[in-house]
Formats: sequence, structure tokens, C-alpha cells
Amino acid sequence: MPGSGKRLSVRLDYPHNHTECWTEETVFDFAAAALEGRDLPSLSRPAVEKGIVSCRVSAAGRNIASAALFTTRAGGVFPDRVWRRTDMAFDGEILSVPLPLYAKAAFFSLFTEDGCCYTSEITEPEE
Repeated sequence: MPGSGKRLSVRLDYPHNHTECWTEETVFDFAAAALEGRDLPSLSRPAVEKGIVSCRVSAAGRNIASAALFTTRAGGVFPDRVWRRTDMAFDGEILSVPLPLYAKAAFFSLFTEDGCCYTSEITEPEE
């Protein structure tokens, strides 16, 4: 799992302004968890073995609505890459799916029923 207290939330094509950002439920959940001392969902760093990318997940009591793998075949800085989303099933403990050919980087995200997003670290598989 990620280090204690380390949690990520990455949304692609997310509007950054002074109105829409304030409706992001994940921000409020992060703050409430810190103030109330409760756990947040966490995802381990994705690992690639024999063409399968996977990570362990702790939902921390949240109702998970969906999960997705994000991949890119581009190199360079994060915002300059084109990312592809592949929706997938979530069994409650492990996210696992074949890594698309030529993927240079990948990460997983969980989406809760109340609109929060929790994300793994990015992995850059060996070629």
C-alpha cells in the first residue's frame, strides 16, 4: 500500500477554476478524514508481471462505483501526454488487467458512489 497518509487523486481533463473545483467531493473527503482520523481508500503502486498490471486496494469502507486503468504510449511530462481510460471490474481487493501494448505509463483510479476519486501512483513499465 502507499505510505501512511499518502493518498492521490488524479482526474484527467479536470476544470481548474474558482467554482467547479469547489464541488470536488474528494477534497472534502480528504479534509474530513484528516480531521476525523479516519482512513481513506488506498491503492498500492501498480506492478507489471507477464503483461498484467495490477495493484492492491483498500476501499476503507467506501462504496466503490467503478474502477479504471489509465495508460499512455507517450513520454514526457504528465500534462503533455494523451491518456486512455479503460473501465474495469473491481472485486474488492485487487485491480488487474492486461497492460496495453506499448504502454509507457499507467495508473489506476477508484471512483466512489458519492463522486470521489482515489488514484494509485504512476508506474512506468520496463520496455
